[in-house]
Amino acid sequence: MKSSKTFLYQKVFADIKSKIASGEYGAGHLLPSEREIGELYQVDRTTVRKALQLLCEEHLVTKLPGKGTCVSHAPSAPQIPQPQIHASSLPIKNIAFILPRTKDASDRITFPTYAGLLFVAEKECSRNHFRLVYMTLDDEDSLEKYLASMEYAGIIFLSAVAEKHIEKARQLHIPSVLLNNCSELITSIMPDNFNGGYQAAKYLLDMGHRNLLLLSGNRTSTNCRERIKGFTYACFEYGVPFDQTHILGGDQWSFDYGYQEIITNYPSFRQRPTAIFACGDRLALGASKALKELGLNIPEDVSVIGYDNSEQAQYATPKLTSVDTNLKALGTTAVYALMDHIRHPALQDTPLKIIVPAVLSKQESVGAAK
Repeated sequence: MKSSKTFLYQKVFADIKSKIASGEYGAGHLLPSEREIGELYQVDRTTVRKALQLLCEEHLVTKLPGKGTCVSHAPSAPQIPQPQIHASSLPIKNIAFILPRTKDASDRITFPTYAGLLFVAEKECSRNHFRLVYMTLDDEDSLEKYLASMEYAGIIFLSAVAEKHIEKARQLHIPSVLLNNCSELITSIMPDNFNGGYQAAKYLLDMGHRNLLLLSGNRTSTNCRERIKGFTYACFEYGVPFDQTHILGGDQWSFDYGYQEIITNYPSFRQRPTAIFACGDRLALGASKALKELGLNIPEDVSVIGYDNSEQAQYATPKLTSVDTNLKALGTTAVYALMDHIRHPALQDTPLKIIVPAVLSKQESVGAAK
């Protein structure tokens, strides 16, 4: 079966395409050099060239020998005839894809989850004659100011965007949905984090592990808290003690944070855990590096499970067992829910909570307890 994963070059392609659409990279201007793009997205030259090739194939850029890559024009969708007013005959409009901006590096568009969602959403919008425009807002920004440059048919808010921006969108009567988080104000689409955490714990418990450790991401995140709840509930069902003493972290999602939490705290456990569940793949990969430096083998000595089933997880050695949040289903559902709201504005008055199932992807990083 063909994989639905989003590769790094596709994420770079989607972000540059969004910047061209928003005017950040204007027609006739040169893109940054391949080296600069590689440094910006932290990818190799081959990945950059694949992304640029996709842009060339869509006639968005032209390669000029000896000069670089020049922007040809902004992406557009084919015009559709509108002889009558039908729900399926919508004019081409813009949809804002709004990500929160904080000091945490995990809210950058290069964060694999967000890049994957952007790629899927942009593809679905384009197929339906909408153009997706990416932007970031912090708590103090004005939504009206950011939307003033062009007309928007709707908004996809992402993750922990400030509630005041959601309230302002409702006041402005702009159809909106929230992706990867939950709000009482608008329709929300999010992964089944509780069940994802539950599946991770159940798998470890079924493999005989009883001394478990959980490596938390930022606990202000609804997603993170639900993953912890699901994991804890499975332990309760199995009659395995699990409390706050079995949880590390709680501030960040980064590779370095996962590494530091394990390299600093794991040796101090009197009875060392035989399995670790990390609430994000980058945490899991950082933890795996620390375990190896401590002289432990995965999964022979310690089993590790991550969350998100990212591309990076599959390049790890051994391949990381991880909970797949199904980014394709999340992004597609968000776009089609928003289109329903655009066509039928009254739906805004009845917000829904749409849960997308998560599935555990069993790879090579979990073994039976000794």
